Amino acid sequence: MRQIELDLDGTTVSALLLDDTAPETASALWQVLPLTGQVTNTKWSGQMLRFWGQEGRLGETPLRLTAPENGQVLHWPGYVYYHPRYRGIRICYGQAQQSGPTSVSTLTPLAKLTGDWTAFREKAKAIMFEGAKTLTIRRKI
Repeated sequence: MRQIELDLDGTTVSALLLDDTAPETASALWQVLPLTGQVTNTKWSGQMLRFWGQEGRLGETPLRLTAPENGQVLHWPGYVYYHPRYRGIRICYGQAQQSGPTSVSTLTPLAKLTGDWTAFREKAKAIMFEGAKTLTIRRKI
């Protein structure tokens, strides 16, 4: 079972890659790690972070998958998702549903946070009021 670490401005949490649920997406992420960028709260989606990658004008990640794998429109706290339309990563830390101005989005469940992630959630909540923070996603060895 492969694991990743998410380091949000010095607060680190582990997550289990969902290789059984989304093997293609999990492998694609694993191949491009580590990733570092800014995270902001999603604009219309509630308690969810948007990871801004280093590619393209919309902050895409180097994952090139364009269709959801086992896609879901309901998003659960403690899960990391891949947004195939925008080649982006989203982290759900509370009540959220990824959406834009006109409709909800279908996302691929990519990883599930493990252990006690209370401190991570609190730091994520603060982003809405304090502004963008740095997030690094790396392999957990």
